[in-house]
Amino acid sequence: AGAHIFIINSNPNLLKIVGVVYYNPLVMTPAGTPINDSSRPVDLAIDAFLKNLPFDGILRRNLCVDSILAATGIDDFQLVNLQHKYSDNDYEEIAVNHKPESGYFKIDPLFPLTITITYVANV
Repeated sequence: AGAHIFIINSNPNLLKIVGVVYYNPLVMTPAGTPINDSSRPVDLAIDAFLKNLPFDGILRRNLCVDSILAATGIDDFQLVNLQHKYSDNDYEEIAVNHKPESGYFKIDPLFPLTITITYVANV
């Protein structure tokens, strides 16, 4: 009697985010850090965006871009590529949105934001 419940614990969907940040050179450095400290506002914004997605929540491409644009010192952002992969599958482009098979996303450690996000002074 009752409903059967299956609990499955799996690795996250991995994300690869490639983009170009156009930053205010009076506020930020070419390394993506504010002039007055060593934080990385874009990385923090992406991390916060992913943490705030509910479990089994849909990652929406435009909301990801909006979170980056809200970071301190960012004038504009060009999202070149937003891809995910689950398990041993190949990367697939997220054209508009995607619900993760695992229930959540994590930045792929093989493609950290420090190497996939390029910074260009907006002058």
